[in-house]
Amino acid sequence: MSALTSKGYTISTLKNILSLHVLLDYFGAKKLHQIGGGSALAATLFQATGAAPGTTGFVSITMLRGGKVGFRPDGGDMSSFFVKSIKEVPYNISVIQISRILPSDIAAPAPTTAPAEMNITGIMSANGCKVFAETLLSELQKPIRCLLNPNQESVEGGMTVFCPGDDAMKGFLPKYKNLTAPKKEAFLSFLAVPTYYSMAMLKSNNGPMNTLATDGANKFELTVQNDGEKVTLTTRINTVQIVNTLIDEQPLAIYATDKVLLPKELFKALAVEAPAPAPAPEDGDVADAPIPAKGKAKGKKKKAAPLPDDSFGESHSPAEGPDGDADDESADEASAVRIVGGAKAGFVVGLLCMFASSWLI
Repeated sequence: MSALTSKGYTISTLKNILSLHVLLDYFGAKKLHQIGGGSALAATLFQATGAAPGTTGFVSITMLRGGKVGFRPDGGDMSSFFVKSIKEVPYNISVIQISRILPSDIAAPAPTTAPAEMNITGIMSANGCKVFAETLLSELQKPIRCLLNPNQESVEGGMTVFCPGDDAMKGFLPKYKNLTAPKKEAFLSFLAVPTYYSMAMLKSNNGPMNTLATDGANKFELTVQNDGEKVTLTTRINTVQIVNTLIDEQPLAIYATDKVLLPKELFKALAVEAPAPAPAPEDGDVADAPIPAKGKAKGKKKKAAPLPDDSFGESHSPAEGPDGDADDESADEASAVRIVGGAKAGFVVGLLCMFASSWLI
């Protein structure tokens, strides 16, 4: 395989070469040594893709002297030979070992030089993500360098980055600066997926994805959801929408988002839904008050529900949202308090009415 991996082929070229090694017919060791007429022509997966020029996606199999079996692409040289059978499921699939890679000069384009280094932060800065780019430049730890130089790092399968727009990132900076160095690194790594996803691929992939920050118990997952042309990313904390494509050239894609996506491992949900009010009694009847269980202490208070576990040790105190709208969140919290307060007042009035009805009777 070193003859293949050492030549600097592009991913698409490697796919063509490897698909030339998948025959669309069953050839076990016995069948190879009993080829009628001494030779056979087999179509390959490369031919089936439609990318093969002419019949270059076919492989000729030939019986040679001494029971030797040779393979060559159509029009190529006979330089690869059968070695042994690895695994056979008769007439379904077989895996055989050959002596060398099939010659691919005809079947695949000539190798290309490695792509020139991209100015990733320059692309971000020129497309509304300058604050995020400057934040990346301030971090020198791995795997952050993968985001800055994806062509120089070993990132299998490419990379997809989701960078927040400048307005969103500016509002988030105070919260970001309060993070410890390891948490800053985890947060920035969370906004990158170690796989190349074009926009078309994102639109057809609903579900969770690992990120560069994924490590053991710290999942740092995000979920892709799409509705027509709209693609959103979600966590248990918030949802953001992809609003722009900065670059989409395999193996790298960078997308701008309208807000800062927050991982649950570092941040807490700020709002808790208020319980729905009980339905109003019908026909003027007052609902019976719940009767306390016997043997229970009447004045005993329930303990507050514990806050969700924070595997990264983040503070449980409320913090500004990713866009810095602290006033809006305060207003929401105040509204929630009024809802709960109103429910309590209604319950007290109900009790008084019940006691008054009993006294009149």
